[in-house]
Amino acid sequence: MTVKELIHSKLFHDSFWTILGNALGKGLTVLGGIIIASLLGKEIFGEYGLLRNTLLLIAIFSTMGLGYTSTIYVAKYRQNDESLLYSLINNILKITLAFSTLIALFVFIFSSHIAIYLEDVSLTIGLQCLSIIIIFNALTSSQIGILAGFKLFKETAYINILSGICNFILSICLTYIWGFNGALGALLLSQIFNCALNHYILRKQLAVLNRNGKAPLKSILRQSFPIALQEMSLSITHWLGSILLLKLTNYGEVGLYSAASQWAAVILFIPITLRNVVLSHLSSDQNKEQHNRLLYSMMGIYALSTFIPSTLVVLSSNCITQFYGETFYGLSSVLAVCCYTTVFNSIYNVFSSEFMSRNRNWLMYAITIFRDICILIGIYTFVEVFKMTGAFSMGLSALCMNFVTIIACTYFFKRINKE
Repeated sequence: MTVKELIHSKLFHDSFWTILGNALGKGLTVLGGIIIASLLGKEIFGEYGLLRNTLLLIAIFSTMGLGYTSTIYVAKYRQNDESLLYSLINNILKITLAFSTLIALFVFIFSSHIAIYLEDVSLTIGLQCLSIIIIFNALTSSQIGILAGFKLFKETAYINILSGICNFILSICLTYIWGFNGALGALLLSQIFNCALNHYILRKQLAVLNRNGKAPLKSILRQSFPIALQEMSLSITHWLGSILLLKLTNYGEVGLYSAASQWAAVILFIPITLRNVVLSHLSSDQNKEQHNRLLYSMMGIYALSTFIPSTLVVLSSNCITQFYGETFYGLSSVLAVCCYTTVFNSIYNVFSSEFMSRNRNWLMYAITIFRDICILIGIYTFVEVFKMTGAFSMGLSALCMNFVTIIACTYFFKRINKE
């Protein structure tokens, strides 16, 4: 695919709106996160980051992998049988709502036990109040997947920008007034706002669909289950890594890693969001040569779109550390390993979308679970054996294992492509 062909392609148009929306929306979210960190300090920000990651981890599991599965099926049914779309979307949203509500109730009931495990009983009330975010985050994930299947990337971009503005304003105002509790409140309210905007756009699509068809629910759930396990493994590793970091060191190291992770998330969020774009196009495309050209093009785009901003962040790391304040000493080295990890992670996301489109979800899950277990082992080894600092050890372990994962994905892709 030449540069001219790429620029005039539907993929480029969809990617442009996705990148624009997320660059503005998530940029504001990170800026708000920096201000929250400076207002709360390293220790309290570490508690906030751990609590947020715990709830978002559970929320990701509660989607049952339907976010990405919905993109695949909506894209296919739009081409082959539109009569099944309404039934498909209705079932996906109902399952997401039911399962996420069940998980949210579980978190609410056992919040005190979770808080004890997090070594801070005062987090009990925060866990109870924010358990509702599990529902809205799960619904948002499924909604985004459905909208991607419809290729409504321009509308999604507007939603991301508005959500970013909402999150930025609420985070600053509520944290300044109520501190830690205000930051949690802003997290909840901004998630509800995002979900409401997605619902508004999606309702327009549902209004014109045929309601007589019946989608094959069992096959959808069968395909989504290994995807759910894959997403859950990634989130559990991040959460367990934070817990391991806390047990081996302190909340300060968790705070350092949380701050660096925010920057990595911004760099990686564009490739992650484009994952729905790529998945939608890979699932629709039936020509093998065109399919592979698209795949290789996206790998190159992903690598450049993460390497360049990662380098800029690393070069500016001393200035960034000063914005956070004196308590965040040592952030520069953690930023370096976390940011460059995104380069390999972004390429991994392309392989993941490719294997999903070929229905090789269990293979991708096996690769993912191997990587995640090794990351946890690496954290412990770097801290206890090599006596490295906790946050840097977690970032370095992730960097090494994501590199190994790319090698494994390349090997299996070449084997599959010969079939």
